[in-house]
Amino acid sequence: HPEAGAVQPAIYWMHNKTEIWNGEGKFNKLIGKTISDLSIPDEAALKTFKTAEWATGCCMMLRNSALQKSGLFNKLFFLYFEDVDLSFRLRDAGYDVHYLPAIKMYHEAGVSAKVSAPKKEGNLSPVIHYYVSRNHTWILRRYGNPLFYPVNLVYNGLYYLALLGYFILRRRNQKAGLLIKGLKEGIF
Repeated sequence: HPEAGAVQPAIYWMHNKTEIWNGEGKFNKLIGKTISDLSIPDEAALKTFKTAEWATGCCMMLRNSALQKSGLFNKLFFLYFEDVDLSFRLRDAGYDVHYLPAIKMYHEAGVSAKVSAPKKEGNLSPVIHYYVSRNHTWILRRYGNPLFYPVNLVYNGLYYLALLGYFILRRRNQKAGLLIKGLKEGIF
């Protein structure tokens, strides 16, 4: 398939090998959200591939000539959404992103984001909220549809506001601060 710039397998949870962690990547421009189809493929789906909108960097195979045309991972993203950005640039360069549900991989998700011992801020590293909020905002600015920005703002604004409220109520001040910093840098 020379039209494929990237390909991703069905990625199952390491701790529950019957559930998909990441499947066909989709992007809902209306609400500004990346979505992964978590449905278990049926027999017919296992005999073919799907054209996805993005592939996860957890496990993807990339065509060298496609990378030469689209560019490598954007170093500014560092963590989270760098794979979405690369997938979109591959598609902009004329390549498809394929999802192969017949190929399986098992992933222990979130291990790099956890802190070693439970802290006042919880089990998830506070810096994760900085990268997720900043990079998600960058994706919306680069690849979102300006006609949908009001809906994006309401949907994502309510989500981030609820998350911020949760952090404040739980006195997770470092997480709250890094979430705000990420949103500021993403917007400005």
